[in-house]
Amino acid sequence: MRCAEEILEDPEKAKEVVIDNPSRFIDRIELIQPITRTLHPPIIEGAEEEIKTLTLENMRALYGDNPPAVVSERVKRELDAIIGNGYAVLYLIAQKIVAQSLKDGYLVGSRGSVGSSLVATLLEITEVNPMPPHLVCSSCKHCLFSEDPSITSGYDLPDAFCPKCGKKKMR
Repeated sequence: MRCAEEILEDPEKAKEVVIDNPSRFIDRIELIQPITRTLHPPIIEGAEEEIKTLTLENMRALYGDNPPAVVSERVKRELDAIIGNGYAVLYLIAQKIVAQSLKDGYLVGSRGSVGSSLVATLLEITEVNPMPPHLVCSSCKHCLFSEDPSITSGYDLPDAFCPKCGKKKMR
């Protein structure tokens, strides 16, 4: 109790105890930032090449060896952004989880929340194709984009026959 009384009676001692000593103590503590605003994804060696290869293989399987320019340009732009910004591993993890879940018999539903990504569609992370409504021939891969403004989804397109090979189109 006597110590507290001394501090109260001596303004210089009070300043030392209340201001100076805590400041000296704080100056000795290293400043750390436990959470940074940078991305810290897991590391999977070759993730960039794997998503690029899977995407391009699936694009060719769906759209053929000569996909429409609008498709190939969008895939290139998206892959450049995904890989360039360090998200390849996240897409690869999502692709592997969805593929394994489907293989194990689990229904996996997605509304296309991966940035309306065509790459996510081609990696089969989502079943939502963000491209304008279109039909692709299952035989010759001929692709027709709808020009009807009243049609907002590929599911709204009527069945059609391929103008190139005559077979029934597939969505």
